[in-house]
Amino acid sequence: VAVLGGPLYAVGGHDGWSFLATVERWDPVTHKWSYVAPMPGARSTVGVAVLND
Repeated sequence: VAVLGGPLYAVGGHDGWSFLATVERWDPVTHKWSYVAPMPGARSTVGVAVLND
């Protein structure tokens, strides 16, 4: 999970059955989740960072 300029990004993970290749964004203004471009492969226990913000 990372926060960049307001939105929160959830990257990869595990749904109880399989690893995920999804990237999702939470918009604190609209209170809605949306999908961002998927990763090329599924990942779990991912580390993310903001660079040059």
